[in-house]
Amino acid sequence: MNYKGVGAIFCLISALLFAARYLAAAIFMSSTMSWDAELFSNALSYVGAPLLIASIAALIAGVVFLAAGIVRDRKKSAPAHARPGPSVRASLYFEISYRPRSGRRARRRS
Repeated sequence: MNYKGVGAIFCLISALLFAARYLAAAIFMSSTMSWDAELFSNALSYVGAPLLIASIAALIAGVVFLAAGIVRDRKKSAPAHARPGPSVRASLYFEISYRPRSGRRARRRS
């Protein structure tokens, strides 16, 4: 899997963890008769910070992998004059390494 795919999966995991925090707080409050912001805030504090920390860490990892994937794609799609392709490199190697023979042997073969 490429870097951009891994980054997207980490961002998805981050969103799921962030939503799980609020779902857990809502489940804790399901037995109460009345709801208000203060009770929900207390339920969020009861859930704790691990889901929030994990979602932030997954989001950071996702953004890093997405950025690395974009940088790699830009390096791959560099202009032709900046990075020669394999056929150009092979022809340059052939021109450098091939030297025609001179003298009697060259005349006999041709």
